[in-house]
Amino acid sequence: MNKLFLKMKTSWQAYGNINWAFVILLLTVMGFDLFLNRIFNYKYAAEQRAEVTVALSNLTARLVESINSNLFIVYGMGAYIANSHDVTQDEFIGMSKTLLRQSTTLLNIAIAPGFVIKWVYPYSGNEKIIGLDYRKLPDQWEQARKTQTTGSMVIAGPIKLIQGGMGLVARAPVFLEKDHSFWGIVSSVMDLDKLLAYAEVNKSGNALKIAIRGKDGLGAEGEIFEGEGGIFSQSEKPVKQEIKLPLGSWEIAAVPKAGWRVSNPYHLKIHLLSFLLFLIAVSALLNRSRHKQALVERNERLQSMAAASHDALIMINSESVVMLWNHAAENMFGYTSEEAIGMDMHKLICREEDRDYARAGMKRFADAGTGPVLGCIMEMVGVRRSGETFPVERSVASFKHRGKWYAIGSLRDITARKNNEEKLIELSRTDFLTGLANRRYLLEQAQLILAQACRYARPCSVMMFDLDHFKDINDTYGHDAGDKVLQMVAMVVKRTLRQTDVVGRIGGEEFMAILPETGNSFAESAAERFRIALADEVLNIGLEIAVKVTVSIGLTHRMSNDATIESLMKLADEALYKAKNQGRNRVCVI
Repeated sequence: MNKLFLKMKTSWQAYGNINWAFVILLLTVMGFDLFLNRIFNYKYAAEQRAEVTVALSNLTARLVESINSNLFIVYGMGAYIANSHDVTQDEFIGMSKTLLRQSTTLLNIAIAPGFVIKWVYPYSGNEKIIGLDYRKLPDQWEQARKTQTTGSMVIAGPIKLIQGGMGLVARAPVFLEKDHSFWGIVSSVMDLDKLLAYAEVNKSGNALKIAIRGKDGLGAEGEIFEGEGGIFSQSEKPVKQEIKLPLGSWEIAAVPKAGWRVSNPYHLKIHLLSFLLFLIAVSALLNRSRHKQALVERNERLQSMAAASHDALIMINSESVVMLWNHAAENMFGYTSEEAIGMDMHKLICREEDRDYARAGMKRFADAGTGPVLGCIMEMVGVRRSGETFPVERSVASFKHRGKWYAIGSLRDITARKNNEEKLIELSRTDFLTGLANRRYLLEQAQLILAQACRYARPCSVMMFDLDHFKDINDTYGHDAGDKVLQMVAMVVKRTLRQTDVVGRIGGEEFMAILPETGNSFAESAAERFRIALADEVLNIGLEIAVKVTVSIGLTHRMSNDATIESLMKLADEALYKAKNQGRNRVCVI
């Protein structure tokens, strides 16, 4: 991805520095045709990569969700042993049955106090591993010992399963709460084939070819265990993402099954229109460069969000008392594990106005082990120790032991994702050059304002305005100067009109404004105020060159409840042309 970005950036910089001699050569129809086709090919390639990135991110998120849901189960068993200090065989079997019912991909669960496997569930088919000492298994001892030395879960594999297929082995250390001494490990085997099937990695209708590497959590240095190894080749130009695991990672790569398409689907139209589009090619070229860079930045943010899998893990009993509080929860909420365990979770992380609803849900959970937050992904407002609130994505699983219900929750800070969503909404509504509303958003707002005015019989005016002799500015000083003029117009119109007025660029140097609660006389005064302010504005474009511009304005207002935004725009446009024909730099009303 980085190499592609650098290649694009270099290409766009090169085009931005094209000298006038090369521009003159491009005036030939053949030269310009080839140039424009190249631009569209770049755009088409970026769109393909964006589609593959989004599809791969969704697939990766499902795979991480499935793995993490199994890890929560292993953590839950380890947390119970750590708090109980010991567990009987009947307790182990009962709890294992409950936990394994939470997952369709978890094959078994075993405990090994002192690194010697004591019990396994289900017992049938796994009898031979009872009594095995990890210290006497050279191929497994290193991974098992790492759980003790690091104090963290270790995922090994994929490995071939005796019953067929491939599996992952998750091993978590257990340190007793009473003295923090090492008790042993909890291990479980996940069915990799089912994990991949849940994430739709091998779905027959999948449009992507996918490969995964990183056996034993070695990331890009690990062996390939899913898909064709050639997908990681630089010649394939794959989209890559990282899947975070405890003490390691995998790397997943994807390319389209049909391959990257080189030629864009618009080349025939470009052949026909190339000469006519030449005058706007340079401006479009610079704008596309900025759009490409913004797309790459958004894709990188999306990839980082999908790869982050170190969520806060919190386990509570039916009375909302915290029993497990991992390191990620410490970082997220600001309370240490020692401070949080034994406290009411809802007092720690929930807003005061949300606590009554949470307590009501806990009563239902204590009785039946059910509730609105179980078995689904929901959003909530979290509260840090400092009092700061932030958005959280939450998923909760439950299990029953000794007649009591327990819940394990995974919480993720989604502040960055919410901010990105707001930025994308803003980008979709704004004209990139002037900062005013774009045509689509302007017309949407105009429809709403007009509908409100018709419903309550309130005045409403529409103003269309166009810069006088704008083509002369572009031809004399260049398109960069023209862009600065358009930006100056946007600045002046924002300064002279009200905040309640909606102003946007509808194309080229043509703009429109809709003025709610404004009759003809007030609208004409506002238009005249804007016209005079713009005429007085001076734009310095370098080399001691100052540019002044004027504007012609057409104005109309709602005269009946049958008025539509299209009819008002047509009347305002007629008034605009009337102003042009009468000598420009004036306001005309119809």
